[in-house]
Amino acid sequence: MSHASRIAPIRLASALRTAFVVLVLAAGARAGGQDGPAPDVAALIAKLGHSEFEIREEATTALIALGERSRPALETALESADLETRLRIEAILRLLPVETESSTTSLEPQRVTLQVTERPLGEVVTRLERDTSVRFHRPLQVPEDRPVTLALSDMPLLEALDVVSEAIGSRWVRDYGTDLIRFVQNPGARPICRYFGPVRVAFTGVSRNASLQFGIGRTEQCLLQGQIDLEPGCRVLGIWSPPALTEVRDDRETDLRPETPPIEQFTTARDRMSFHFSFGLRAPAKEAESIRRLAGRLRLAIATSYQVVEFDCRQERVRSEGKTTVRLASNSRCAAPSG
Repeated sequence: MSHASRIAPIRLASALRTAFVVLVLAAGARAGGQDGPAPDVAALIAKLGHSEFEIREEATTALIALGERSRPALETALESADLETRLRIEAILRLLPVETESSTTSLEPQRVTLQVTERPLGEVVTRLERDTSVRFHRPLQVPEDRPVTLALSDMPLLEALDVVSEAIGSRWVRDYGTDLIRFVQNPGARPICRYFGPVRVAFTGVSRNASLQFGIGRTEQCLLQGQIDLEPGCRVLGIWSPPALTEVRDDRETDLRPETPPIEQFTTARDRMSFHFSFGLRAPAKEAESIRRLAGRLRLAIATSYQVVEFDCRQERVRSEGKTTVRLASNSRCAAPSG
């Protein structure tokens, strides 16, 4: 007697790319390249250890602006630098754009075209589920018969979810563990959102808190908080969080970036589509009335090619002299997927 079973094809990532998404989250322009003699990279690196904060910041900005031209000298200096300088060099290297094919990888989002006038919310949600990979928690936590008017034309999916939420006076969140979309009423303040292909970056605000630690005394902290969301099924395999910010300025144009940038940590997107982050700002943030400008980069790990491995396994039970022997036979083949 024989028993045959077939295992579904397994996709294995055979190549990865690291892509940088540039975050420009508020208005504000900076001058482009300037003519003049090439800056002394070694002198700029030496200034990273200067005793004055402003000089260290100017050197950091100049090295980032040089891009790949500063990378070799930075990598050499990394080997012998002191701790603070090494941290600054590592932060600069993370911010340098890599001029390779991987740095220009484009991720196409799912797009939504939806024109409705005074149609029930339940109908709108059903159409979104039919036309995209997004799924909603049912029953909805807002009335499904609420009338909705929308005019969406080729809009990225995550941006479309924000527009639908605003139309019904709510915001959307993901259920932890299931990634189902849930509408939440009484949303309060609106986050600052930007969309990059299948990625949504939302900065939700700055929290201020004070604590009293024994042996240390009173400490105050200001945290910039946000969230990164991915479309279901997108080709992003993971992210480095928090985003590397190159500029944070308040309503008085005060630079709020921490003197030592936070360390980015890689998190896989295998079992989750939302990522929360926060990091400390400089002390003047506690006096800020608003954030005028945020700019930086978000690093993503992207699958760019796959191999399909197909397994065909079968079990054979062979009877011999009153004993049963189980023999496993298998064969497999690899092929590149079409398209």
